[in-house]
Amino acid sequence: MIVVAIIGILAAVAIPAYNRSLVTAAIEEGLIFAEEERMRIELFFEENNRLPSDATEARLIKGPVGNRIQQILWRLDNPQNGRLNITMNLTEFNSDWGAYTTAFDLHGQTNANGSMTWRCQPGNDGTAIPANYLPSSCQ
Repeated sequence: MIVVAIIGILAAVAIPAYNRSLVTAAIEEGLIFAEEERMRIELFFEENNRLPSDATEARLIKGPVGNRIQQILWRLDNPQNGRLNITMNLTEFNSDWGAYTTAFDLHGQTNANGSMTWRCQPGNDGTAIPANYLPSSCQ
């Protein structure tokens, strides 16, 4: 009986940690793909000395891409700032998340020297997943 109880306790701790690592790996896949789209934004900025007004102007691949990446949007917040919004299908990990879950945003900011600075943050809309599921580079 004691052995069964110990195994039950270990399983209760290990299974959620394993599931979290699966979600984190899936989001890491989205981060890798978003890197290419980030470079498209930077290239547009270098060529035009301004940020693109939308995803079409930036020539982004809007999605879907593969099984998980549903959509990539570019939102221009103001002339110096914008963000890539990565929407993923994470239903295989949690049925409550739905097919269109905002995984993360890459916020881009132009600098006076003509370069751009990027930071990764959790999505900030009603479909965002909890920050603890994001890779450490995006928290």
